[in-house]
Amino acid sequence: MLRKLPKPPPAPKLSQGPHYKFVHPPPPPPPCLPIHATYPSFRTKPPTNCDLPRPPPGRA
Repeated sequence: MLRKLPKPPPAPKLSQGPHYKFVHPPPPPPPCLPIHATYPSFRTKPPTNCDLPRPPPGRA
């Protein structure tokens, strides 16, 4: 159980501004939800990576 875990990211430096560090990291991946729950139109937005194996609604 005593493995070397990756160190957490360093805290943002206030000297660079409170918003500086929060603009650069990529946003977290979308939650695992059904395509029709978050994306009513499959052609406007891609489905979540968890729903890729499943056919889009209305195009089975």
